[in-house]
Amino acid sequence: MNEPWLLYFIIFAAVFLVIQFGYAFYSRDLATRRRINQRLDSIEAGRYKPYDLSIRRTGRFDERLPGPVLAVERIFIQAGGRNTYIPIAFGAAASFVIVAGLVFIASGSHVTGLIVALPIACLLSIGILLFLRARRIRRFSEQLPEIIEIVVRSLRAGHPLTVSLGMVARLAFRRHVVPMV
Repeated sequence: MNEPWLLYFIIFAAVFLVIQFGYAFYSRDLATRRRINQRLDSIEAGRYKPYDLSIRRTGRFDERLPGPVLAVERIFIQAGGRNTYIPIAFGAAASFVIVAGLVFIASGSHVTGLIVALPIACLLSIGILLFLRARRIRRFSEQLPEIIEIVVRSLRAGHPLTVSLGMVARLAFRRHVVPMV
């Protein structure tokens, strides 16, 4: 190999990727610890409000959002979205750039590309969210009869309800049951 810089680059890239994946794996634990520590600090300071409604109970991220955004947000939550809009924003931006580029290539006009790309990108993002929501609801409805059967059998066997729900939770962890909001 006459090019030592190529070997150095490959070694650098491998070490860099190992560090990045290690940090990504370890940062999940760090985020959990940070959240617990913040909660403990707020309890000590007397600022902890245990009765604040969570996003799963309220179904909303922010009450001040306009109506159409709340509708998209509801679809996002039902599709299994978490506390971040980054996937939606990234998907909308990527589809906007792709559609704008294709329209520009076809028409040769920047303005036409931008005007056409904006609604198409929005509709494409909402369509993807609707697809993900329908898939999640379908998977949940497929698994619901089995879950009910496990709970009924457990209750008939004399187990308390908490044990029955624990069995369902263990099953869900093994089989990746889709939790509904």
